[in-house]
Formats: sequence, C-alpha cells, structure tokens
Amino acid sequence: MTVSATSSDSGEGPLLLATATLQEMRAVLAPFGGRSDLRPLRPVALQAGRQPLVLLITGVGPLNAAMALGRIMGSDAKIRGVINFGIAGSFDCRLVPVLGRVVVQEEIWPEIGIKTASGLDVQALCKGLGEGQEDLIQDRLNLRPRATARRLGLNIPEHWFDVKSLTVAGVTGTRAEADRLAARYAVQTENMEGFALAWACAREGLPFLEAQSVSNKVGSREKGDWDIQGSLAGLQEMSRALLA
Repeated sequence: MTVSATSSDSGEGPLLLATATLQEMRAVLAPFGGRSDLRPLRPVALQAGRQPLVLLITGVGPLNAAMALGRIMGSDAKIRGVINFGIAGSFDCRLVPVLGRVVVQEEIWPEIGIKTASGLDVQALCKGLGEGQEDLIQDRLNLRPRATARRLGLNIPEHWFDVKSLTVAGVTGTRAEADRLAARYAVQTENMEGFALAWACAREGLPFLEAQSVSNKVGSREKGDWDIQGSLAGLQEMSRALLA
C-alpha cells in the first residue's frame, strides 16, 4: 500500500490523521473542505494549506486500530507523526464535562496481566507488552501531548484538558463498572483505539498525539448523558485549532 504525499515545503513527511469512523473523519476534515473518497482502511493523501496529511479510518476498537496503522507502517509512507482524533467518554463530568476538549497525557490498557481474585496483576507478566523506544512497557504509555505538539509544529490551546485515558474493546455500560475502573486506574476518559495507536507509534519512535472530544458520561446509557453530534462539532474545532 503506497501513500503518495511524502513531503511538504519544509521537506518533512505528512502527518497521519487517524479516526475510528467515517463520521469522525468528516468532522475532522470539515474545516478544510472535506473529501468524498473516504473509505475505511484506505489511506487518502490531502494537502491542507502547507500541511500534507494522510487520512486513515481504522475501524472501531483496538484490534482494528492496530491492524490499520500497522499496514501504513509496513508501506513506504514517510509519516512524520500520528494524530488520533476521536470522541470519548468522561468518568467524571464535573471534572471533564461532556463536550470538553482533551489531549491524552497517559494511555492505559486494562487487559494486560494475569486475572486473579484480587484483580488484574500486571507485574506477573515480567515482560509486559514489550520494549518501547525508551523502556519496558507494561500497561501504560506516557504521551507528553504538549511537548509532542511542539515537536510537530502544532499548538494545543491552553483550555483543553490534559487527561489520563483508558482504552477498552467494549464500552463501559454500567455505573458500577465505571466507578471500579476510575478508582483502579485514576483515569478521566475512556476510548476504544488510543492505546493501540500509541503503542504502535512507541515501537516505531513516531510522535503520537491523541485529541478527544467528550461525547458522554462513562457507564450511562441515558440519552441525556450523551451528545454525539455536539462532540463531532467539537472535533471540527479541535482539528481547526491544531492544523490551521
């Protein structure tokens, strides 16, 4: 698989923008006119002003995200960094409200380890997930979003929240489970792709930035605790702020 956009005016390669769904990608692209040829797993090159981009719709969940980004990394695309845009849930809407804009400073994967009567024992797996560029990775990745943004020549608005986020394969559907996860991991948001994309980038030494627009209260299925359309509008604002 080949991506044609490989350089910018400054001689750098393109940024890859990853979303789980077509709906999210359309929101991200709205400030730049959009595209009509977007399909899951089919990368598309786009020039946004002086910024060359590669657009990738991964599909929902960590397995799809890892597979989709892995295909790009195995091609001859000269990607200089990855931005994951998406909607996410908030564990405590008093701290991070619905429609809040967040960047992730730590990603956590809650399914690595040995399940015991007292909970998940990550330390029991000596090697964890494996070696990153700097150290052994078990269930957490430090992302340094504002430093990464500066490295990529981007600007994160001061009012965006810096959060810890939990990546899950299944959306948390009860208040009891949301409370358990929040207490165990001290996280503020829940997503479905972030850790998989962050881990792939960590293995390859690629800058990675995760930007989320909060769509719901984690653990609630009540309609009043969700605002998908509002959070998609938030993604438009976030992409404009980061990439304009």
